[in-house]
Amino acid sequence: MLRLLIIALLLCAGPLSATTFTVTNANDSGAGSLRDAIDQAEAASGADVIDFNIGAATPIELSTMDLTKGYGKTAIVIDSEIDIDATSSAFAVTITRAAAAPEMRLFGIGPNAIVTMTGLTLDGGIARGGDGGAGPSALFIGGGGAGMGGAIYLYQGELTLQNCTLSNNQAIGGSGNSASGPATANGGGGGGSSSFDGGNFTGTTSNSGAGGGGIGGDAPDSVGGPGGANQNGAQAAGGTSGTLGGGGGGGTTTAHGTDVSAGGFGGGGGGGDATLQTMGKGGFGAGGGANGSGRGGNGGFGGGGGAGGIADSVSAYAGGNGQSSYPRKGGGGAGMGGAVFNHAGLLAIVDCTFDSNTATGGTGGNAGSGLGGAIFARSGATYVQGTTAFTGNSATTSGGDGFVVADGVTTVLDPGVHTFGTAEINGGQIVLPGTTIPAPNISAPASAALDAGGTVTLSAANSNALTIARAMTSPDVLLVALQLPGGTIQLASLVAVSIVGGANGTGSIVLIGLEAQLNNSLEGLTLTMPAGQSGQLQVTATDPGPAGLGIPGTAVESISLLAASGGGGGGGDDSSCSSGETGSGLLILLLGTLAAFSLPRMLRSRSGG
Repeated sequence: MLRLLIIALLLCAGPLSATTFTVTNANDSGAGSLRDAIDQAEAASGADVIDFNIGAATPIELSTMDLTKGYGKTAIVIDSEIDIDATSSAFAVTITRAAAAPEMRLFGIGPNAIVTMTGLTLDGGIARGGDGGAGPSALFIGGGGAGMGGAIYLYQGELTLQNCTLSNNQAIGGSGNSASGPATANGGGGGGSSSFDGGNFTGTTSNSGAGGGGIGGDAPDSVGGPGGANQNGAQAAGGTSGTLGGGGGGGTTTAHGTDVSAGGFGGGGGGGDATLQTMGKGGFGAGGGANGSGRGGNGGFGGGGGAGGIADSVSAYAGGNGQSSYPRKGGGGAGMGGAVFNHAGLLAIVDCTFDSNTATGGTGGNAGSGLGGAIFARSGATYVQGTTAFTGNSATTSGGDGFVVADGVTTVLDPGVHTFGTAEINGGQIVLPGTTIPAPNISAPASAALDAGGTVTLSAANSNALTIARAMTSPDVLLVALQLPGGTIQLASLVAVSIVGGANGTGSIVLIGLEAQLNNSLEGLTLTMPAGQSGQLQVTATDPGPAGLGIPGTAVESISLLAASGGGGGGGDDSSCSSGETGSGLLILLLGTLAAFSLPRMLRSRSGG
């Protein structure tokens, strides 16, 4: 495994302990099941391993959902460090949704998770966005929610898929709903969330508002629902805009749902009023609410806009717009990432197969988009490596194999990935084989004055800080080499970074770590030369990029250290710096081959993340 190779290179990191939990049957739950093994691993401290000894080629059919962790209709949610490894199993291990089970994705991966899945087949997961709530006379219907990640929804965590097959998974956008109430009523149905339907509007007076949608459950009527819903006569308080929050509150005849009442992640927008234009807005993945005479609420990312009476509402991204003309239906939600949706996480795909996965936009006044039949990436980084193959995947709008949205996402394709041909890069960053990874940016003073004892401290407080910033958006590691011939380098902190060359308190040190952690170590850096001598600190920062892809990008800066007496000769462009560069170059070559997938995991484990 890659982790073992990393440990061999970085012995200073110390051994990693792991507890192994074995899956012994194909049951959905109970002793010996996959769900039970994951629950035990989640409860245990440190990194854990799950292996398989089922004794037959029996699929693990998941039939129940974990609705306690804010991921909507999801069978299993993981938010810790776990390796799920089927390589030692005598039989193939397939994880699928049971035929009689409700529509649900297979896995949710949380922000604290560092997960590796090896040798698994993930089949038949379905992520369907919630339908918009119903409005009066089928005219004013909330927007559909987004369906995201049929097999896996990755939220800010780290996931490596190795030798896995992901097949027949679906992401489907939510649609409109049925009618309720007479045509004289004016609030409309709440928008659907990323998993659950919006609340129906059943009021009969012009100042009734709509039920908000929620990720934690249904909001069935006009006077209830997560985040609040408006009752006749007064404006309800806005729902909390949490990361996985509920729907927004409704308006009245004199006030409308505001940004404060915007739904959080997956929450539907609240109801509106009889005369004003704006409804509560849908959150991430959610549709906006509807409105009888004003404007329907805008959908969130992937959510359809709600129907309205005076102007079309809009989706923040990929969802269909709501209608203001007959039949005034809300927009359909987007279907994104038939197999995997990566939301600001680190996703590494090594020697995998994606087959017959689909992304389908929901129906509505305007249909939602279907994007990324196999993979949809939003922020974070996605690495596709080795012999990974994409066959038979499809999307109703664009990106049958993959789709990358433009907000800082990085996607890297390996030379062996020849069939990733229907991917669309929508303004994000992409690194192709043979190109140079953008070099990090080094911010450093041109010179720094040594005190009478030959010492200077570089810090923000002293207005001479040394900082490193990566040029390519990615949660991956950087390497920083510091060389001060004839002097000593003393770092004030080594939290969550590793020394892989030289030593602290000497004239040379090489660090590896995440950007923020490296800058924490460089803050308060103390440099010392013999009294009366000047010197020169050379700083080399390298972005090694993902495993074997592209050419590492390197930046070099120097800081002249000026002796208090004005004397010199002890530093400058000393030729001895070249030996340090050669050593760090070898280190970069080794780590550039292996680090991208496993080093962030090891560093986060050592830092307790």
